[in-house]
Amino acid sequence: MEVIFHQSARPGIRQSLADPQTTHRQNVVTTLHLLQAAIDQDVELFVNASSSSVYGEAASLPLEETQPPRPVSPYGVSKMAAEAYTRCYHALYGLPTVSLRYFTVYGPRMRPDLAIFIFTRALLEGRRPVVFGDGEQKRDFTYIDDVVAANLAVLERPPAGEVINIGYGSHVSVNHLLAMLGDLTGVDVAPLYRERVRGDVSDTWACVDKARRLLGWEPTTDLATGLRRFVDWYREAQDFYAPLLAGY
Repeated sequence: MEVIFHQSARPGIRQSLADPQTTHRQNVVTTLHLLQAAIDQDVELFVNASSSSVYGEAASLPLEETQPPRPVSPYGVSKMAAEAYTRCYHALYGLPTVSLRYFTVYGPRMRPDLAIFIFTRALLEGRRPVVFGDGEQKRDFTYIDDVVAANLAVLERPPAGEVINIGYGSHVSVNHLLAMLGDLTGVDVAPLYRERVRGDVSDTWACVDKARRLLGWEPTTDLATGLRRFVDWYREAQDFYAPLLAGY
């Protein structure tokens, strides 16, 4: 089977606020080019990596795929538009497509501009982690192995034309996350609280019933286990990463 897993994007709410045009080009226009290429090359399945950011501020929790997207950042809008093009190419041209809405993916080799990486680095370097907002915003943290398993499950049971949440199915506050990392690193440092970032939503929490039903997929890595794996990896990798993180 010829398959495109479209995982590339310009991530980040703050980047999209600073430069929405580049976010649009890289997330929307690039998706459109790839969809057209898939048609031209007779690709049999197109799997689009989407985001929980399409939901915006939650009208109700947990978030279900039937809730209308209401993104509150250019990044969220760009992922919603990419989803719309993906569904359009399925409906108009018969291209089998699936959009997977990821919820806060983390794990070894994750992006260094995300909270778990930033907090772990600060704690192990003896610095006070910076929290934007009051830390009571909640997130559904999803371990990378579960995300990979969801993509592989699509190959086995491709539900063409669908959008599907991929999350752990629970949520914890940023303050609680930081406390867990403090326990794992053995460092007790009070955070510095800063002004909340515009476009940052209060709560994400995935209903994953649809993924269970259509993909036969189940998340298996709870946050405590995933954070322990990440911290263990970071301890081993931090000397390698140190010179690469000068700009972060």
